[in-house]
Amino acid sequence: MKTWVLILGLILLNSNFLQGAFEDQEIDPKSIGLGNAFLSLCDNSNSVFLNPAGLSFLSQPQVYVGYSNAYGLSELSQTSLSIAYPKKSWGVGLGISVFGKSDFYQEKVGVISGAYNFKNKISFGLSFKYLTLSSTSNYPELKAAGLDAGFRWKFMEKVEMGGVVKNFNQPKFGEDKIPLNYNLGLAYYPLKEIALFVGYYDDADFKSQIRLGQETYLNKNLSVRFGFQSQPSRYSLGFGFNWENFKLDYAYFNHPVLDATHKVGLTWEWGK
Repeated sequence: MKTWVLILGLILLNSNFLQGAFEDQEIDPKSIGLGNAFLSLCDNSNSVFLNPAGLSFLSQPQVYVGYSNAYGLSELSQTSLSIAYPKKSWGVGLGISVFGKSDFYQEKVGVISGAYNFKNKISFGLSFKYLTLSSTSNYPELKAAGLDAGFRWKFMEKVEMGGVVKNFNQPKFGEDKIPLNYNLGLAYYPLKEIALFVGYYDDADFKSQIRLGQETYLNKNLSVRFGFQSQPSRYSLGFGFNWENFKLDYAYFNHPVLDATHKVGLTWEWGK
């Protein structure tokens, strides 16, 4: 099975290898566990990758490191690091992500983000990304700069909304554009222990997706997560465990054809 996946990947590289490139939807284990419905409402340092507007709502500085093997393939491993620092109404962050292997296919992202919130109700954020793409020896290394813009709006006590536009400047590798995509999410907190999420994702190169997620806190330290995503139909499971200044997150994301993806991440908070 792995051999066929690699062959398929090479075929895609030789046809239009920017289609689907630099997708960061599966960079955050909490978001993955919620079927990526949580993506535009990200509330941790991975906001630098997912929605920069979330940075100004953080209560304390964070450092995150994460790892995964997409579909169980070491050739499609991903390592990421993000740092966030909130100050009053502001939030800033940095991130680095490496996906794949240099001798097969590799995407590198370096990002710097900033956000500002008004009266702790609505926040706007912007990310600047430096993108590097390399594949087999038949292709030169490609570089480009991308911009993301997002918002988060806590318009009711138990309801909030988030949205982000990725690569809105339409960066190019040569003559090929990196796809523009949109994420919109809504969160509802009916009880202190329960959070419900619904999301919509649109990409010019793929079918639009509906995403659903639920997080339930079993106690102050442990939460469990469930999610669903359409086009293709996929489900996800996950948990979060908090211990003093550390947070451990894990997610399982199935696929109708390929093997599942496992994602784990560790966050350290300080200053409170």
